[in-house]
Amino acid sequence: MYTAHIGHRLIALHNARSGKQRTPREFFDEVLFPVGYDDSRFFQSVSNSPFDQASKQAAKRPLTPAIAREARDILHMKIETQTPDASFFVGGAAAGAVGTTSGQVTAMPVPADPDDVYASWVGGALGVGVEGGLVLLIDADEVLLALFDGWRLYRNLLNQTPQLKGNQINTWNGHWLTHRFDRDFEPTAPTRGFNQGAFIDRPKTPGAPSALATQSWVQVVFALARQYPTSTLTAYVYGLGSTNRTVGFVPMALPEVTRLGQLYRHLFGGTETLNRDAIERLYLTELSFVRACELGTVGLRALQPAKLREYLPGNSKAGKTPKSDPDNQTTLNFYQTWIIAMLNNAGLLQQATDAAQLLRRYEADQQQIGRGKSVNKNLIDEILSAPNRRQFIDKLTEIVKKDGSTASFLDGLVTSVLEMPTDLVPLFLTLLRFKFAVAKTA
Repeated sequence: MYTAHIGHRLIALHNARSGKQRTPREFFDEVLFPVGYDDSRFFQSVSNSPFDQASKQAAKRPLTPAIAREARDILHMKIETQTPDASFFVGGAAAGAVGTTSGQVTAMPVPADPDDVYASWVGGALGVGVEGGLVLLIDADEVLLALFDGWRLYRNLLNQTPQLKGNQINTWNGHWLTHRFDRDFEPTAPTRGFNQGAFIDRPKTPGAPSALATQSWVQVVFALARQYPTSTLTAYVYGLGSTNRTVGFVPMALPEVTRLGQLYRHLFGGTETLNRDAIERLYLTELSFVRACELGTVGLRALQPAKLREYLPGNSKAGKTPKSDPDNQTTLNFYQTWIIAMLNNAGLLQQATDAAQLLRRYEADQQQIGRGKSVNKNLIDEILSAPNRRQFIDKLTEIVKKDGSTASFLDGLVTSVLEMPTDLVPLFLTLLRFKFAVAKTA
């Protein structure tokens, strides 16, 4: 299982940083166990493991340091004497061929020595949890060391919050990684600005334990892009529970995410940046992380802003008119940025801007001519609400017939629309609508 590989990677990195040469068992005993399991609340729940069994018996045998160490000793015995299975190899196959966790069972011998089993516990504690019960394992030095450095802080949070349930190290990792790779992170004051209480869900039932809310995958991707602006990282995506899920290895195109921020600042100035609040408000897409992974690469396309679909032609809410006003302008700016990034063509941006101004002038030219005002406005409305390329071009043709001075420009616009890929046409038409809204306020 990939957890073992990730565990070995961290152990090697930690050995290099500390100057020690701990084996996987020594790392488990001397580093992971003290912070993760030598307490009444553990770091992670491994179903049917000795620690899990101790937790299930807590009503009869309250969890104490002695009980935790007893579970550790049983784990050592299993690792040294038994064939590894999911009850003590994190992410491994079930012991039998029947059950919801038996998907990796095979008749072929799969070597897994004790070092791999210990390493799997380390790797399991390095997963980054996102909504939907999925976890990312990321083989990158800075990520692994950053997550490791957050273990002690998670233990501190558990110690300071008696009602907070344990076994949420992966959920913690999602929040910690987002904070750790923030531009304002201060190594000398690692928790400054880190409002841990903001992501603790308080129970509705008095006396019930509280829990950490799961981080959004968008926040995690933006955090990784800040740390690796020019790199494409690959994440192993999976979920362990009553039913195990494996999504597989998924590339994360972080340069695309970086370019989105750079483009926003280029288009709309440096005073507004892609801060975390704006991401939360505008880039929490309607896509689940599974759906984002199904796109093949988690990148720009997966980051379509929430509610942008309402402005796109061809859906039940098509025809919604964007409002260009101070309260709505930042939202429109974000929408335009994503569309322009998807179009990846500065010429199309200029064409949309020029076309919006032409349509605005055409609408205004006959404002004083009785019915002409209504006719022109209706034609502009039909152009802006065209659901597809064909109707858009048909309506532009009507303008050319009435005003030959527009022929040259509109001919170039039609050529561009005909040449662009079909899936980009709705985006361009939406961009034109946004630009027209801005032109009306000029």
